[in-house]
Amino acid sequence: MSDKEDLKKAQFFYDFVSKIDPFVQQTSERLYKKVHESIAITSTLIPITFGLGYFISEKTQYSMVFLPIAVSIMSFFIATIQGINLLKSRWFVYVDPSILIRDHQKESLSFIITKSASSWSDTINRNIGTINSKEKGFKRMLHFMIIGLLVLVIAFVIFVFNTFGLLT
Repeated sequence: MSDKEDLKKAQFFYDFVSKIDPFVQQTSERLYKKVHESIAITSTLIPITFGLGYFISEKTQYSMVFLPIAVSIMSFFIATIQGINLLKSRWFVYVDPSILIRDHQKESLSFIITKSASSWSDTINRNIGTINSKEKGFKRMLHFMIIGLLVLVIAFVIFVFNTFGLLT
């Protein structure tokens, strides 16, 4: 291949990679916002559930209600901790241009562009791995939120049945 073709090919790879990187960064930011909003929800549900538990304890002595409320609070608490762990581990890798300049200063332009695209692509792949890991953590967080809500509903149903004398 000629130098011109090598340069065109290298430029194509570089342009291709440059279009993927913003997409990966936007995906990371969307996930970060989802986690942040979910933490806000769970941290609001914890005191509401405590309040509901206190209200129920004042209205009934039926002990079957307290276990689901405790499980619900623990589920919300675990979901909140999971979310906080997802927020604190926001490691994203970037290409260090100084290394590229230092190590490949005397190479041809097409080599430098190809090397830049390759290095950038490697960092994007590592960042995608980070996002996928966070996505799994976010799903666990949602599972704990759903468990907490379902158990809270069960506690409320038990309370209502007990209040109207449907449980003995």
